[in-house]
Amino acid sequence: GRSARPAETLVSPARENGMAVAASSTWRWHRPRVQGRWLPVGARVASLLVCLSKAYEEKVERDPLEDDDAQAVERLRGRVAVEAKNGTYGVVLVSGPRELPWSSVAVPIWRAYCERHRLGFFLQEEPLSTDLRFEWTKPRVLMELLPETRWK
Repeated sequence: GRSARPAETLVSPARENGMAVAASSTWRWHRPRVQGRWLPVGARVASLLVCLSKAYEEKVERDPLEDDDAQAVERLRGRVAVEAKNGTYGVVLVSGPRELPWSSVAVPIWRAYCERHRLGFFLQEEPLSTDLRFEWTKPRVLMELLPETRWK
């Protein structure tokens, strides 16, 4: 056997190709290379930090939310003001037409669980967008709910 140096890792050939599979019978020592040379661990960490810092500096345009159903969002805000003010923790359920078969069972269970454990409970069944699929209701509900509650 060969002993590992600090910057090396033991990888299987399958892992090397980007696939995480069970251990292979043939293993070899591997260190990442840059232009044919070994890249030290410190340099890899530094390059990762540079990439992350550049990602945080990029400006992201604010979405004007033009595809919202304004009346549905106003109804949501009114419900948030009334229903979502209790407790430190809360459960948010977003249930659409595709979830109807099991939501008729799951919603009462979650509601009872939240009452028993003194958790907040919020159920959203109405779509909030005129153009997007119903699945986009969940992030939109969270955008309205989280700033208005103390829920974790």
